[in-house]
Amino acid sequence: MTVAVVVVCAASLVVVVIVVVVRRRGTASEGPSVWELQAEMRHRAPDRPLSVAEARKVDREHRRCDAASCPIKRAALRTKFRAGLMVPTAELHRLLFDRFGAEY
Repeated sequence: MTVAVVVVCAASLVVVVIVVVVRRRGTASEGPSVWELQAEMRHRAPDRPLSVAEARKVDREHRRCDAASCPIKRAALRTKFRAGLMVPTAELHRLLFDRFGAEY
């Protein structure tokens, strides 16, 4: 929404015009926004296994993400578990290895 305020002063006459422009967002013909595409790419599963250093960086960057909904966080956790840096609980092991399988 864009709001523009125009004030016109002519001698003793003051006119205030407020214009409000409302644009529709996310219509089907427009497709996803740039912000939505960038967000999707940040959470996309890697096409190769992550190194331990990459896994640590991803884990820090995606600390608020849930492993069930963020493929790159799952990949980072798998790498850390395989490197012996973390020990998964039974539930997390099922999530990372059984439910989604190998994603790369």
